[in-house]
Amino acid sequence: MSPSETPAPPVGEELHLPGPSLQPALIAVSLVMLLLGLVEMWPVALLGVLLLVAASVSWIRAARRELLELPPGH
Repeated sequence: MSPSETPAPPVGEELHLPGPSLQPALIAVSLVMLLLGLVEMWPVALLGVLLLVAASVSWIRAARRELLELPPGH
């Protein structure tokens, strides 16, 4: 086995894949709102910042929850 290859998990071990999430799309939309708001209207920028913070906090909480659900040793 070459150093670049990673060993396969043992037979019967479950692979963890994160589920679908809206947070990345919400963060992208909020960044667009923030940048457009800075150019056009500051209330849109403020709304973009609020949405960005809310989506980021939600995404971090979901990632921590998934991490805690993993079996020990992962």
